[in-house]
Amino acid sequence: PILRSETVALPNVTHDSRRPFSATLTGTISVERDYLYNFSCFFGDAVLGYVHVDGHLVCQKGTNGAHGPTPPSVRSTEYDNPLPVLSSTAWPIRLVVVHHGSASRPTDSFGVRITRAPERGGRPAGGGEGGGKGAAWLG
Repeated sequence: PILRSETVALPNVTHDSRRPFSATLTGTISVERDYLYNFSCFFGDAVLGYVHVDGHLVCQKGTNGAHGPTPPSVRSTEYDNPLPVLSSTAWPIRLVVVHHGSASRPTDSFGVRITRAPERGGRPAGGGEGGGKGAAWLG
């Protein structure tokens, strides 16, 4: 059952993707116990992007990201995703994005979608479906 659904709007960030651009966005998200939080990131045409939540790498793109055709068994990239709520209910979040300025589109955006699901036996109910959902888009 959905206990609570929220959408958190953050300032929109639009940048000229034909020019070099980099940004570090920081903040704090409030979470509730008895939920698992899953993070899905979108970095657009950035050459490097990553998100840390409460010190955990939850997603990334670029140099250290997983690349094919290497089979999953030998990739060194692991993400702490989803995250359970342990002691702290205020998690620091940091998003870093670097764009080299050679995109074909005039503007680009990036963001993070946060989905929460009730924690049952250490896994989201229904494989992550059916839980409350919130979105925090950064751009």
